[in-house]
Amino acid sequence: MVIVSWLLVILAGFGLAQYRLGYYPTYSIVGTVSDAPDGKSANGYNAYFYHIIPEYSAGFYSFDTVGPAGASGQANRFMINAFSLGISSLNVGETYYVGIPNDNPDNPSEGYGADPVAVTISGRGVDEVATALTLTKGGGAMLPPPPAPGIPREPSPVIRVWFGRRLYQPAIYGLKEEGKQPFVVPEKGNIKVEVNIPDPFLLNEPASYAMSLRTPLGEVKSFNLSSIAGVKASSSGVKPFVIEAPYPEELKAVGDETVYVFTFNAVSGGTLGMATSVATTCAVTVMGGPLRLIGVPLNYPSPVHLKTEREAYFQYTLSRDGNIDIFVVDISARVVKRFTFAAGEEGGSAGTNKVKWDLITDQGTLVSSGIYVWSIVDRDSGKLLGKGKFTALP
Repeated sequence: MVIVSWLLVILAGFGLAQYRLGYYPTYSIVGTVSDAPDGKSANGYNAYFYHIIPEYSAGFYSFDTVGPAGASGQANRFMINAFSLGISSLNVGETYYVGIPNDNPDNPSEGYGADPVAVTISGRGVDEVATALTLTKGGGAMLPPPPAPGIPREPSPVIRVWFGRRLYQPAIYGLKEEGKQPFVVPEKGNIKVEVNIPDPFLLNEPASYAMSLRTPLGEVKSFNLSSIAGVKASSSGVKPFVIEAPYPEELKAVGDETVYVFTFNAVSGGTLGMATSVATTCAVTVMGGPLRLIGVPLNYPSPVHLKTEREAYFQYTLSRDGNIDIFVVDISARVVKRFTFAAGEEGGSAGTNKVKWDLITDQGTLVSSGIYVWSIVDRDSGKLLGKGKFTALP
């Protein structure tokens, strides 16, 4: 399986986030701070985790107290929850820093601090700072004092993403390695992103919207959404803000399946408090090879009770767009219902399809109680892709 990253940066300003957990989850940055050479203890100092100095200065940081009073509970150790304060997304593979600001900013040469050391975000949920910080006299002078605590934070924007007609649900879909179901999409399609925030808070201006694409070879391509042919967007200031655009390039399958990882970022307006950023990641799969079913087709309710129910659903996942027929056949091999779908429409789309049946046969009558077989057929090749059993009770 090849993993490829797509990055859509909404309301830019906080990088191309490759990792997202919401609502103050836990992502631990742990490490050691050595005492100063003159014997001054590092315990009791606050170690600050941040990405770049401008973000740190704007309040986008997290910290922990070194030593037994901190989260680690151990002398000269810290355990920072990266998402505990100002940071709401991390860029996997990028470099962040941990440092201790000088405690005498007016005369740093007489104060103590620790110069920042680098840590690379792995995405595994915990990262150890490989190089120990060292408390020194005059150290940490490049870190300005952090903003005063207590500045109210605006609520995080909420992002929802559709690929075609289908809403991406991060709790269900994603990478197989994470135990998630694949979210299959066609090679060509559209993306819709909806960003919202509760009143009276505002979203950032949409003028900075951009899209980046990382190819299978690692090449990064950047796109301005306004320059993509066919883009549609809400007016500035409208909530929810919605933007729709086609894929800037066709998603090519490499082998049986290729995973493209989209990451969407949003930032609040910062007019009523400290601005907040949020990111959501969507791992989508493009399937190679011939048209086929992914997984087992389902029908529900099962069984259907004709006295009380007047609809049933057939659900199945296609590897790609295709012209599809569904045949519902009784035990005498008589076709009681045929559905026909064109490639790309519901019933013939790459990914999950859900087909509704009102239980009326092609002869115009209510289906009789009994056992039926429903078959999914590739209309172009005549190949049977899969089938299931449908039971109707009086």
